[in-house]
Amino acid sequence: MKIGTDGCLLGAWANGEGAKNVLDIGTGTGLIASMLAQRFPSARIDALELDAHAAEQALENCRTGPFADRIRVVHQDVLEWNEKGYDLIVCNPPFFEESSSSATGEARAAARQEDKLNAKTLMEVSVQLASETGKLAVVWPARRKELLLEHASISGWHVRIECSLFPTPEKECHRVLLSFEKTKGNTERESLIIEEFGRHQYSDAYKLLLKDFYLKF
Repeated sequence: MKIGTDGCLLGAWANGEGAKNVLDIGTGTGLIASMLAQRFPSARIDALELDAHAAEQALENCRTGPFADRIRVVHQDVLEWNEKGYDLIVCNPPFFEESSSSATGEARAAARQEDKLNAKTLMEVSVQLASETGKLAVVWPARRKELLLEHASISGWHVRIECSLFPTPEKECHRVLLSFEKTKGNTERESLIIEEFGRHQYSDAYKLLLKDFYLKF
């Protein structure tokens, strides 16, 4: 499991102010769990991972990090997880509906296929695990945003913040960061360009969001 831009952005963007109990669904390397532990010193994070090897890697990463006492890595399917009342749930879910040549290796392929955790399942399980005032934050492909919003609405989630991500000023939006709550309200919309001035020439907004995590910023 590689550390990717999607996970970094979600970990830095998710709104967990005041959160005490956080759930990271599909933690992978433990990246997002560690970022949230850094951002919210009072929070305890449960990091679930279905793949055994990834869970072992996440456990090692979190155990040797500075937030080991507040992150619990568990090798378990979220569909079998019984603890509830989370103030914040985050998920950088699999995006590919079918086997893809870009997903090499059985474990990585499984992590990038939606038969393990599709939009409908994610919305249904997260609304059950969140507290009444809890939030859900996800990163999702822009071209399939409406599918996620449909399942969110059916499950009882309402999108409150939507951030459109643009790889460059010339390219179309390819990802969206979405923050959901159980209460209805107006949706706040924002946007962010990642590489604004050329390859690896990041926008000021991107650097500001990630400056506490990237040493080069």
